[in-house]
Amino acid sequence: MTIVCTIQDCPWKITARAIGNSNIVQVHTFRNAHNHCLEDVASSQPLVRSTRASLGIDDVMRSTLEYQQ
Repeated sequence: MTIVCTIQDCPWKITARAIGNSNIVQVHTFRNAHNHCLEDVASSQPLVRSTRASLGIDDVMRSTLEYQQ
């Protein structure tokens, strides 16, 4: 899973993957630097809508036995 800042061309990014079938997530990339001010965020459009994000989370939960109990 990769999450990026909603501001175009901002370098902030985090990339993580689940470890095997566990509920542990390992971060592979974390760029903790924004190149804009807070006011830019208020006027931006999200890159991923909440519906799309929830579908991704739903898929993980359905395919992970620990979440189904």
